Amino acid sequence: DTVAITVNALNDAPVNTVPAAQSVNEDGTLTFSTGNGNRISVADVDAGSGNMQATQKHAGAKDVVWLSVNTTGGTPDPKLPAELASWVKAQKSTAKALLVDDGKLGHAFDARTTPHMYLIDPQGKLVYAGVIDSKASANPGDIASATNYVTQAINEVSAGKPVSKPVTAAYGCSVKYAS
Repeated sequence: DTVAITVNALNDAPVNTVPAAQSVNEDGTLTFSTGNGNRISVADVDAGSGNMQATQKHAGAKDVVWLSVNTTGGTPDPKLPAELASWVKAQKSTAKALLVDDGKLGHAFDARTTPHMYLIDPQGKLVYAGVIDSKASANPGDIASATNYVTQAINEVSAGKPVSKPVTAAYGCSVKYAS
């Protein structure tokens, strides 16, 4: 399986998506992959265009697990986890999990803007990092003429092909980290 990870937010904290709770024996290794049924993904569900939700739906149809990460930046999150879960549901997100993170995950992926999208292939390799699409706009009218780099990468990985555009320059609001 492939994992799509998105770190994002425009007016709300970034939200990334992860599989259900995972466990591993002490000193063991946990590999996130399609083959293990625990791929990872990261995304911005408040962009308002419906593009993120459509991309999540496409990912789900391709057996990609979508993870959303809320990076609090070391400050108290204005939304409690239960409120965040309710908010994600209201946004019609199909994310499999919502992680509340203090910034470690965002730093690990070098997330600088929201949304910042990542795709991890079945072997656990990061194969895409960047924006959702080619238009820096939340206008629903721009979606039809944009290239959705995330769905393109998902389709290529699903077909066993290398990702043709593995990195794109992320756009959006900057991620606010505590350090």
